[in-house]
Amino acid sequence: MEELNTIRTLVTIGGVLASVAGAYYLMRYQIGELRIEDDKQEQSIKAIGAKLDAANNELSLLAQRMSVIGTMMKPDAVAEHHKQITGVIKDLEYLRRDVDELRKPK
Repeated sequence: MEELNTIRTLVTIGGVLASVAGAYYLMRYQIGELRIEDDKQEQSIKAIGAKLDAANNELSLLAQRMSVIGTMMKPDAVAEHHKQITGVIKDLEYLRRDVDELRKPK
């Protein structure tokens, strides 16, 4: 009878060991899967970070361009450009009159 109890105990312990071993390998497999998923997510985050950096660079460039255009379009700057253009037009008219005078037969 004592041998029967010993055999039952050994079978029970063997079953518990088999169950623990199965749980260990299942846990190991799941941890491996989680590591693979973690690597994929890390690569995805890096790609998003690169895209975000590129977008920030583009935004900075556009802001700089808008600043330059805004400076060029200030009323004072526009008025100064118009004055310069008017002066160039007057000079051109003066030069045309001189050229016409020079082309006239004497």
